[in-house]
Amino acid sequence: MKTRPMLTLEDCRRISAAAEAEAKRNNWNVCIAILDDGGHLLHLARMDGASPANARIAVEKGRTAAESRRSSAVWEERIKAGAGWAADHGRRRVPGRGRGLGRAID
Repeated sequence: MKTRPMLTLEDCRRISAAAEAEAKRNNWNVCIAILDDGGHLLHLARMDGASPANARIAVEKGRTAAESRRSSAVWEERIKAGAGWAADHGRRRVPGRGRGLGRAID
């Protein structure tokens, strides 16, 4: 049987705290959505001042990236080339236990 690492609630809290700290350093009011590799929501935090729409956008952006297995930067480049349908920024790998657990959206 194959097994794979999965994000725990504590992992999600640490990732979210790091993302929030980065957003505060840059004076960004953002929504932080952490999804599993199947595009299912694990953790969501909307910072004070972030638009209510940011929550839905963050979740859908993450779901699209997880399900397509392509960073949103790839979709942005496809749109610029006239071959895609959605644009936004990229994702970062979430390291864990010797291999990547998934992707974190910038």
